[in-house]
Amino acid sequence: MILSFKTQIENKPTYFIERIWRCLLCKNFNLLAYHKFRDESAYNEVIDQWDFKETLKPKLHTIRQDSKNRWKKGNKIDFFINARKPKMFRFAPVVPVMEIQSIEFLWSRGFVDTVSIYIDGECYVQNYGIEYNSSNQRQERMERLVINDGFESVEDFLNYFNTDFKGKIIHWTNLKY
Repeated sequence: MILSFKTQIENKPTYFIERIWRCLLCKNFNLLAYHKFRDESAYNEVIDQWDFKETLKPKLHTIRQDSKNRWKKGNKIDFFINARKPKMFRFAPVVPVMEIQSIEFLWSRGFVDTVSIYIDGECYVQNYGIEYNSSNQRQERMERLVINDGFESVEDFLNYFNTDFKGKIIHWTNLKY
């Protein structure tokens, strides 16, 4: 099944492709050999725009809506950018879905906006606010989720998931929250 990734959100680079590559390289995939069997000119055109910073943390999963319940453990993931467009490009080998978890964001709007995040029905982070947060454990859990999903900061993550949301965490590693 196709998983399409953005290279920019609000005119800022996401580095999702590079972060996914870093994850897959840690799993010993030979990505360069994989691409040698593809159209080399298309590969070079796309790869030239990527920035393989040493400081990037690996992206271990993605969070998606799945209203039709299509994503399941064992499904194959096809990693693409520009899906269903003329410059559609598979940037990594096909890998299996290792884990699926449900995720829900519930926002409380008021003097201080806060979010509670539930994973598999259990409260993972409760009443997290960007402007105010007094719990180290809450901060550590939020940062772990944010980094593993490939975002640069908690603020960027919560700006993207800024409304109530129900979906799935699609894992291509053995990680489970």
